[in-house]
Amino acid sequence: MIMYTESSINFAPMSKYLGPWMVAALYSHNIIENLSHWTQSYMDWNLAVDLEGGPSLGLDVAGAIVVNSTAGEFYKQPVFYAIGHFSKFIPPGSRIVQVETGQNQTSRAGVGLSLMRMVQEENEELFLSATASPGPPSPTPSIGSSCLATANPDGSYSVIVHNLSNETTTVKIEDPRLGYINVDIDAFSVNSFIYWL
Repeated sequence: MIMYTESSINFAPMSKYLGPWMVAALYSHNIIENLSHWTQSYMDWNLAVDLEGGPSLGLDVAGAIVVNSTAGEFYKQPVFYAIGHFSKFIPPGSRIVQVETGQNQTSRAGVGLSLMRMVQEENEELFLSATASPGPPSPTPSIGSSCLATANPDGSYSVIVHNLSNETTTVKIEDPRLGYINVDIDAFSVNSFIYWL
């Protein structure tokens, strides 16, 4: 079993970084990258930190929750909600569905999950596709978004799309056994989709 442990994003002092989407974006991308490359679990170093990014072993870090002990308050950060996309919609025992990239393909052979992000770039349509094909996952694409698809123990399928770009993009999620949907994904967002056959 490959476990990704002690993940953290370093910022100091933490009080300057209350509410940054950037930390959530970095975490989301990191989680997708690791789970797409045979990692079977992902653990954060410090889910809750104080206003200085501690306690730590020397490097202050960003946390999903920032505790202000002086005021008796805590603040859920954007990373709290980003991590929630993965912890809520990918239950233990889920299997990663391979993610591939391709150009100018209009159909996929066989039965599987297909996720497409259509982008016009120099008159070519680029897309992502997630298929249930065997073999190790390929690297996530570098065209402004990343995605992760899973087959879950309860028979559901989860698709998590992270739009890293500053523009809304359209995603087509298709399963030949069920149909498809086109969804606009807001800039700088994480979106989860779950369905059952």
